[in-house]
Amino acid sequence: MASTHENAAGNHNENTSIAMASDDKNAVRNDNKKAAMTAEFQLKKYLLLLATLVATVTYVAGLNLPGGSWTEDTPGGQVAGESILRETYYYRYIVFYYCNAVSFAASLVVSLLLLVPNGGGYWHGSLRLIMVIDLFGLMGAYAAGSSRDPFTTVCAALMVAGLTAYVTVTFLCYIVCRFLCCKKESQDQETAANKKEESQIEDQETAALLAEHEILMVLAIFVATVAYVAGMNPPGGFWRSTKEGHHTGGDPILQGGHSGRYMSFFFFNTTAFVTSLLAIVLILDYKKLNIRAGRCGLYGSLLIAIVGLGGAYAAGSCRDPESTIYVVCLGAIYLPLQAALTKAIIFLWNQLKKAFDRVTGAILLENSKLSWIGYMCKYPRKWLAVITSFFTGSRYVLVSLAW
Repeated sequence: MASTHENAAGNHNENTSIAMASDDKNAVRNDNKKAAMTAEFQLKKYLLLLATLVATVTYVAGLNLPGGSWTEDTPGGQVAGESILRETYYYRYIVFYYCNAVSFAASLVVSLLLLVPNGGGYWHGSLRLIMVIDLFGLMGAYAAGSSRDPFTTVCAALMVAGLTAYVTVTFLCYIVCRFLCCKKESQDQETAANKKEESQIEDQETAALLAEHEILMVLAIFVATVAYVAGMNPPGGFWRSTKEGHHTGGDPILQGGHSGRYMSFFFFNTTAFVTSLLAIVLILDYKKLNIRAGRCGLYGSLLIAIVGLGGAYAAGSCRDPESTIYVVCLGAIYLPLQAALTKAIIFLWNQLKKAFDRVTGAILLENSKLSWIGYMCKYPRKWLAVITSFFTGSRYVLVSLAW
């Protein structure tokens, strides 16, 4: 009888341990499913923003081709309304047209795939692949449509080639990681139960990181949109006719009269465009940003993009040295002043919050039953905590600098 009771107790304990293990596995599986759904939703939101950017700029560039159009018919066969670039730089026109069309079509395909409900992992790889093609087409269209001479061609080709290499390596790493993750999925489910607390902390950090990326994504899209449109239509317009030994139809007017200023504008504008696209790629690949170097690269690329946009504005909006010096000095004074003012606001706000917390904390201790005075002090403390988290974040500094 005693042995029977011992066997029954042993079986009961074994069944209990098996049930607990299965419950842990189910909990881990549910946590992984929730994390995957959150990451998928965030990725879809970013891809929709990026597809909207690409569709907008490529649609406008396709209807208003770089270089302009002939304004009147000529005996030489030029027809009013046709592209000047097609006659003067035929191969550039072909490359631009096909790259722009591929990028526009890919952005529309991405938008349509994002409308498919419950697509799950089936469309996950397709979205990334089409978005990579989309970015390649956008960069190729910019390089072919904005460059006219050897300097602009080499400058655009080098920057675009560097970003293309990075995007290619990132996409290949993503494919390799997907295969490795599929093989190690069962092992991760067994060991994830022992790291539940660590995963919760990582989830909180990831949520805070994704909240920052929403602001940074909008800023990067803004810079990329402005830089692409400015590169396709540089300041000063285009020549509408060809004069032997002086200019060619479709060339920027600023390039002939102010070549140094045009080169500066093109360099800064291309830098802003490429670095903003780099920031977008880094945000889409947010898992690598847990590394400190990745976050430094993201904020550094956005800072370079903003500075490049300011340099392009200074070089392209002015025609005389006095105005250029005025704009450069104004920017050199404003940026450090804005950064110092932002730091001062953060410091004063933290001091004010500490003082308010001391006063309200004392009131809350005296009113342990949360009388009407306690309720009046409870909710302002929550709002102050939310506002403080925004002011002390790096995104506030970047947004204020951009403003």
